[in-house]
Amino acid sequence: MLPAASSSPVVPGDAVLYFAYGANMSGRIIQKREVHPITWEPARVTSLSLGFAHRGGYATLMEHSVTKASEQPGFKGLNFLGPHGVLYTLTTTDVQKIASRETGYDITSLDVRTYAGRMVSARAFQSQRLLRLKESLPPRQQYLDLMLHGAKEHELCEEYIQWLAAVPSVAQGTPLGPEYFDTPSEALARLATVSLAVAGGVWAAGHGNCP
Repeated sequence: MLPAASSSPVVPGDAVLYFAYGANMSGRIIQKREVHPITWEPARVTSLSLGFAHRGGYATLMEHSVTKASEQPGFKGLNFLGPHGVLYTLTTTDVQKIASRETGYDITSLDVRTYAGRMVSARAFQSQRLLRLKESLPPRQQYLDLMLHGAKEHELCEEYIQWLAAVPSVAQGTPLGPEYFDTPSEALARLATVSLAVAGGVWAAGHGNCP
C-alpha cells in the first residue's frame, strides 16, 4: 500500500505522467522498485485494449480488441477494450527505474482519461512487436494477483476488477508451454540458427578435401 499522497504535492518541472496497467498498479511492486510516486489516481485508456500477449504471458496494450484466443470458448475474457489502470506522476529518475525492469517493452505516449474526467497525455510501456505473442494467453496467477491487488488498492471500477478476477490463469509452479515464447524474435533466432548450420555444412562440404 502506498503512503497517502499529499493534498498539495510539490511537482518538479520534469515530472512525467505514467499510466500503469500491469503489476505496477500494485503499491507493493512500486515500493519494491524504490519508486516514489508524487501523485496517483485511477484512469482509463479508451483507444486500446489490454491483452496477455507479451512474451511469457504478461500484459500489454494492443491496437486491436479481439484475438483468436478470445474467440475460443475456453479462452474468453483474455482481452479488455479500454483497460483501466493507475496514472502516476513520477520523476524522470523513477521512470527510468521502471524502464530498467520492463524487458521487451517500449515507452509510448497515449491519451488517458482520469476518473475525474481529465484527458491527459501519459507514457506507458507497450510490448515490442518482436516480443509479442500471436494471441493472448492465460497469465501466471502470481502476476494476475498483483494486477488484481493494484486494481483494488486504487479502487478501479468494479467491472474491471471482476474481469481481472475471472481471467483464467496458470497455477504457480506449472511450467509454461512453448506457445508462451512463440514470438517473431524466437522465429528469427531459429531461422538464424538454421542458416548458420546450413552455411557451416556448405563450407565443410567445399573444404573437406583441403590439406
